[in-house]
Amino acid sequence: MSVKTLKYVALAETISWTLLLLSMVLKYGFDNEAGVQLMGPIHGVLTMALIGVTLILQQKYDWGLARSIKIFLVSFIPIGGYFMIEHSVDEVPATQQA
Repeated sequence: MSVKTLKYVALAETISWTLLLLSMVLKYGFDNEAGVQLMGPIHGVLTMALIGVTLILQQKYDWGLARSIKIFLVSFIPIGGYFMIEHSVDEVPATQQA
């Protein structure tokens, strides 16, 4: 597993989070629950995957706990998790990114 994997999972989680927010607008604004019923579980699985991959890479590359907590907290902002990881990759040596 690599930082590149983390970037892909973060991007997928960001997209699912954004789609879930749009689905919530449809649910509460137009009384259409289909999007939330579909995107809720997908986003949940991707969020757990983001946390899991982050923790695996924390152990593999001996990252500090602070970096993992930052990635998790920033993922609450719809596109924040992806950009946090993009920024964090600059701090990771090239040998760890492959």
